[in-house]
Amino acid sequence: MKYTYKYIRLAIVTIVAAISISSCSEPLNIDYIDRDPMVVVKAINEVDSTFALRLTYSRWFLDNHPFKEIDDADVTLFVNGNKAGNGILTTINTKKYYVINNYAPKENDNLELSIQVPEYDEVTAKCKVPKRPIVSNMHVEEVIHMYSYENYDYITDSSYTVKDTSSCEYIISFTLHDNPAEQNFYMISAMSKDSTWRTPHYVYVEDYVLSEEMSSILEIIGDGVDGVREFLFSDSKINGKDYTVKISFDNYKPISKYDETFLIISSISPDLYYHMITKEQEEGLGDLFGEPVQIHCNVENGIGILGVTSPTYERIIPDVTTVKDETVEYW
Repeated sequence: MKYTYKYIRLAIVTIVAAISISSCSEPLNIDYIDRDPMVVVKAINEVDSTFALRLTYSRWFLDNHPFKEIDDADVTLFVNGNKAGNGILTTINTKKYYVINNYAPKENDNLELSIQVPEYDEVTAKCKVPKRPIVSNMHVEEVIHMYSYENYDYITDSSYTVKDTSSCEYIISFTLHDNPAEQNFYMISAMSKDSTWRTPHYVYVEDYVLSEEMSSILEIIGDGVDGVREFLFSDSKINGKDYTVKISFDNYKPISKYDETFLIISSISPDLYYHMITKEQEEGLGDLFGEPVQIHCNVENGIGILGVTSPTYERIIPDVTTVKDETVEYW
C-alpha cells in the first residue's frame, strides 16, 4: 500500500508538469535540470567482510534510464588515519564496485573515504565501525497451525482426512545488553537458508518503546504493527539497560524444513541508521502533497552513505513446539 501512494503522487506530479509544459507558448527545455549530476556513493559494508562501494552519477527524478556508473575514479580508504588501500574496479553480478581487497572493517575502526572523480571536487565520507551487540537468554516458541479437511478418492471410492501446515509462528525473546558508554543503533532481521535459497522473514515487534522511532513507517494492523524486513531502533529509551526484546515472524512451513534459520541483531553506524530511517519514510510517503523527506547522507561534495553493520547471528532453534489443529470446511 505504501508504494502505491508513492506512485500515485508521482503520477499526479507528472500530469501537472505535462499540463504546465503544454500550456507554454514555447517548448520548455528541461535538459538543464540534470546538467551537473552529483557523485553518488553507496558504501554499506559489514564487519569482517571485504570493503566495497558503488559509484554512480545522480539523475533527474523523472529519468527512467539506468544510473550511469563511474568507472574512472580514484578511491582511497584510510583506517585510523593510515592508508588501507586503493579501490580496484571489479564487476560483480554485472554491477561495478570499487573493492579494497586487503581490508575488512573491524570493530571500533575509524574509516575515512577519499574519492576523486575527474572534473569534480574531492568526495569524502567518514564513519566509525560499531561493536557487535551482546545478547543472551534467547527463547523460541514455535506454533504450528495444522489444518485438516475431508477429501474423497474417486478411484477407491472412499473418503480420507488431509492434514497439512497452514502457517507457522515463531515467538522469540532475548536480552539485549546495551552499552551505557555510547549511543547505539540497532537493526533486527530474520533469515532462513538452504543449499539454494535465502529466505528473509518479515519481523513483528509489538514493543512501543522500541517502535517509537519507526512509528511513521510501520502500519498499524489490528492490535499490532505490520511486519518489516529490517526493524530499526536506537537505545534512546533503554540506554545502558539489559532489555528484553520480543519479536515474532510467520512462515508458511516449519523452519526445520530449511538448513538453518537465524535471528540477526546488528549494531549499525549512526549515519547509516538515519539514512535507512529517512529512506523508508520517503518510500512510504502517503500524503500526496506532504513535505518531501530529506534522505540523510554523510558524503561531502556528493550524496550517499558510508556505513557499517556489525551483526550477531543467533541460530533459531525452538525450545517448545505447539501444534494447533484447525478444521477447514470446503463447500
